[in-house]
Amino acid sequence: MREEGIEAAYVFDSFVASHMEMMHRAMRAKLRTMAEEIGVPLKILELVMVIAAGEIDTAGEIADKFGVSRSLLSKNVEEAVRAGYIETAQDEKDRRVVRLRLTQRAQEAAGRCRAIRKDFYGSVCAGIDGESLKVCLQVLQQMWKNITGMTAQTEGAASCGKGDR
Repeated sequence: MREEGIEAAYVFDSFVASHMEMMHRAMRAKLRTMAEEIGVPLKILELVMVIAAGEIDTAGEIADKFGVSRSLLSKNVEEAVRAGYIETAQDEKDRRVVRLRLTQRAQEAAGRCRAIRKDFYGSVCAGIDGESLKVCLQVLQQMWKNITGMTAQTEGAASCGKGDR
């Protein structure tokens, strides 16, 4: 059993992590090409894609989700506003909250990004049947839950130790 664990660790360190990183870089390269074509920095295009997904729409939420500083994200939002890709609007219920909205220009860019991503991942998954992709996704989702649990335990232990000094 121990040898299987060691083998699994080797597979993840040497194969899965490196190949996922390589796939991520290849996808970013395609998006970078598009960003250059439309004359916008990749960071703005990535911000547009996050907002276009529709799950989060404030700078604070985006910063928290992706683990970046709020000040850095605020600078990127300001740059996107100046470039005409994002508009800001105060929340009707809580005037302290500023919502980020995509302009028509940004919505068109987001549509192109979705098409690029669909083609890219379609090519990546060529020859893999739907059932295998479904199983792969289930495995990755379980791994994410496991990692999230491990991270929460580590952070909880770290915060418990702070008061002990």
